[in-house]
Amino acid sequence: IIKHATIMHLTPEVINDTIALKQQMRVKTPDGIIASTSRIHKMTLITGNEKHFQKIPGVSILNPWTNTP
Repeated sequence: IIKHATIMHLTPEVINDTIALKQQMRVKTPDGIIASTSRIHKMTLITGNEKHFQKIPGVSILNPWTNTP
């Protein structure tokens, strides 16, 4: 998976969305950045820690340890 990963830079749009998430949902900053990046770029978030992200609207989650494509 890592070989095919894309580095996403922190943009003003992601920063603003992260701030909104923190204010509305009280997520921690690292999780907010990850969720916002996924939402803004309309990308699936691949994580083994679904509980941190499943309540955030607009985040599509794939857990490679439990889900099958």
